[in-house]
Amino acid sequence: MAARSRLSKTEFAQARGVLGEKVKHLSKIPIPMFKATVDGFNNQTFHQKCDSSPGTVVIAWVDQGNTIVGGRTSVRWNAVSQQFAPDPTASLFQLKSNGTIVPDGKILLKDPSASQAIYCDPRYGPAFGSGHDLHVKLNAKRIQFVAATYMSPKQPLATNSEMVEVEVFSADDFLANPDRFENVIDAATLKREHSELLAELAEFEVPFDGVRSANVLLFGHAGAGKSSFLRCADTIMQSRFSYMADTGTATASLTRKLRKLSLRPNVKSMEKLGLKDIPAELPIRLWDTMGWSDTAYQHGEICPILDGHVPNNFIFDDTTSISPRSPGYVRNPEVKDTVHAILVLVAASEVCTDDVAATIKTNLALTRRRDIRTILVLTKIDEVDERLAEEPHMGDHSEIVDELVTAAAAATGVATDDILAIKNYTKERSTSLKVEVPVLKVLVRAMYAAHDYFRNLADTDSVPQENHASWGRQSKRRRKGNANSSSADRTACAAGASSH
Repeated sequence: MAARSRLSKTEFAQARGVLGEKVKHLSKIPIPMFKATVDGFNNQTFHQKCDSSPGTVVIAWVDQGNTIVGGRTSVRWNAVSQQFAPDPTASLFQLKSNGTIVPDGKILLKDPSASQAIYCDPRYGPAFGSGHDLHVKLNAKRIQFVAATYMSPKQPLATNSEMVEVEVFSADDFLANPDRFENVIDAATLKREHSELLAELAEFEVPFDGVRSANVLLFGHAGAGKSSFLRCADTIMQSRFSYMADTGTATASLTRKLRKLSLRPNVKSMEKLGLKDIPAELPIRLWDTMGWSDTAYQHGEICPILDGHVPNNFIFDDTTSISPRSPGYVRNPEVKDTVHAILVLVAASEVCTDDVAATIKTNLALTRRRDIRTILVLTKIDEVDERLAEEPHMGDHSEIVDELVTAAAAATGVATDDILAIKNYTKERSTSLKVEVPVLKVLVRAMYAAHDYFRNLADTDSVPQENHASWGRQSKRRRKGNANSSSADRTACAAGASSH
């Protein structure tokens, strides 16, 4: 029976992303041609099994499996000669370093025309570069790394580390085009689901007197797609592309102010979809704010936002904190001014990196302290499973996304039921139900999260249903208390979104 790979689906997806710009991810992990723990840590066996392949991908686990490195070549290994071979397509890569994911861990040749990309020798296992830069010493169960022919790695690699596993794959198998999804949801089902989700949003009523809309904060790292999500939501409302939010791929946040935006459907367009009695404004407001980065949220801005002290169109300044002296500062916010649910948007490929996971966990503590439910939204899912570029509504059927959701829950503390996956509009030339249905599911989930917030408020404060209006006066005292919170809470706010 063929031995299965040690790679997880997430690691396999990461490796394909590092090695190919267009062909990135495949749900089925191929069987390795050579697996050291099965075939033996033996150089001769490696050559017997792998020399016939026109291209290979070599992956090694070292440091008890906490570090994963590898290399790729399009040149055949040769057990006859003892010589170097050129390969302009050759590269090395890192997937993990001491248990931490290494993003974009590709290590290129310093000179693509170099004649020493790989070294073939019957006495050696896989060897890359003149150093040898990466030398998989199978017989000794050791790996050597010296930066000579290839660039330096992002994370240092200890030389002479002990290997626990080595796998060698056919490059054709490893980088094969992905299979299409089976049982793709048909157009009629999508159309029905789209209408049902829109109707569910339109029929929502805030269960709290004096509050017209549920306030949903969009939060996440710079470039995660918060503004793109907002644009997508408005596109759904208008039944045509919207350009209400700045979008881009910048590493620094494009959004520099807090924008509290209502969802206003095009009533005539909704009627064409068979939806009648749609209100002019849905009872949900999306708050778009700046993404977290190395310079943003250094002064605890997240807590004043959550507690309703920050007005609409407030312009953020990375150099100063938000205080009662800030322009438009709301000194005594009521329930209608506060955040009722949060959507944390994170690029799917980055959700399990240490800095992103730590930032989410830190801010999750702040929101739970306020009984605000957090929904984690994995964006850009087509970058972790390329099949989702054409079928973004099939995210729930992707094994890679499913594994990412499980890993994200473990890394961040967000429940798996509160982690959803979407692809925003990017290069589409026309609107698509395949894009919009997952986005609508996120909006509906946020709506119910806000509903839970209001229910918890009523339960906590023992406010009779017929007397919710009076809670607004009580909330002034409560929110004032939040403004003068404990030292621990102020410290947590300051750490907040800048914990990475």
